[in-house]
Amino acid sequence: MNAALEVRQPGTGGSATAVIIADDHDLVRIGMAQLLAVRDPSVTIGEAADGPALEALLDARRHWDLMLLDLSMPGFGGEQAVRDLLVRFPEIPILVVSGTSDAAMMVRLLDAGVAGFLPKSLDGQLMLKAIDLVLAGGRYVPPDVLRAIRGVQGTVPVAGDLQTDTTEVTPRQREILALLTQGLPNKVIAARLGIAEATVKMHVTALLRAYGVQSRSELLVRLR
Repeated sequence: MNAALEVRQPGTGGSATAVIIADDHDLVRIGMAQLLAVRDPSVTIGEAADGPALEALLDARRHWDLMLLDLSMPGFGGEQAVRDLLVRFPEIPILVVSGTSDAAMMVRLLDAGVAGFLPKSLDGQLMLKAIDLVLAGGRYVPPDVLRAIRGVQGTVPVAGDLQTDTTEVTPRQREILALLTQGLPNKVIAARLGIAEATVKMHVTALLRAYGVQSRSELLVRLR
C-alpha cells in the first residue's frame, strides 16, 4: 500500500464514522487517529500525507463524515485547493488543522465554508469536543484564533466574535455560546458538554446578563 495513503477500516458496518486525516507529519496522523479511535473504536480512518494521496482517498470512498486537513502538505494547493474541495465535496465538513496566524486567510476560508480551525497544539479532549461539535453540524474556532481574526473585515459569526467586551465570559460559557449559535437546545448542549441541563440554564442566564440582552433570540442576534 502507498505509504502516503492508508485506510483503516475495522469492518463494523457502513454506519461507522469515516474521517480523513490529511497531514504530511506521520506523528500528527498517528496521534489524531488514536484520538479518534478512543472516541469511537468503530471509526474508519483514511490517512493522506500529500495532495495526490488525498485525491485517492476521495476517489476510493463515496462517503466521508469529516476531513481534518493540513494546508501545507506537499502536492496540495493551500487555500485555493481548500476552496476547490468545498465546491466539489460540500457534504464533507473540513476542519483545517494548522498553526497559521494569517487572520485574513482564516476569515476567507471561514467565509468560504470551512467548519473551523483545529490547532495542532490543542489539548486532546478539546480536540474531541471540537470534532463532536463539527460532526453535529457546528463550527469550531478556538479563542486564540478568534482573537487573531477579530476586527478583520468579513469575519463570520462565530461564538465570541463580538464587538463588546467579553472579559466576564468564562471558558465554559464560550463553549455554550458556540453551541447556542448552532440553535441547539439546553438539553442537547448539556449532553454535548457532559454537564447538567440546570447548569446550562445557569450559564445561559449569565450570558444574557453579560451581553445586556433579555432572551436567547436577542443574544443570537448579537452574535450575528
